[in-house]
Amino acid sequence: MASSREKEKIEHDSECCMTCDLPLSTEMDLVLLEVVDVGRNGVCEVVKNVSEGYYFLPYFHHADCWSESARVDISNANADSPPLASSKPRLVHCESCLRVFDDEERAIQCTSGSLQQSKLRTDLTFVREAKPSLLCLTCFAPISNNHPDWEEELFDLQSS
Repeated sequence: MASSREKEKIEHDSECCMTCDLPLSTEMDLVLLEVVDVGRNGVCEVVKNVSEGYYFLPYFHHADCWSESARVDISNANADSPPLASSKPRLVHCESCLRVFDDEERAIQCTSGSLQQSKLRTDLTFVREAKPSLLCLTCFAPISNNHPDWEEELFDLQSS
């Protein structure tokens, strides 16, 4: 898991917010979504192919779009579901439903930050500015259609 203010080059296809489709720019507050596997002791690893990089390319949302639209859709979809009780210690849990993740369970990691121009290279670097939060796939489902490259395969994996 990346620490606060850690700079990292993130491969991504889109130069636009996945909610509003407006361009991303440097110094703008963003939310980065990545597919992760939750491991023992709450350590999350981004799902990657050894030779090809990301298995599920990350997506960016403007922070305002994420908080005004996507998070509202998730909250509304889960409004009738009470938080799930668990006897497990709360090392890592879903931000929305509070369900504790099992080891090796797939989840969506949401990290606030911004894109900044690299001083040494011509590409942009994502600077993580907060500790990531996690969403289980059930809570993420209401907005999965905004992430077309993930939707089919991510949910096929969940049902198998």
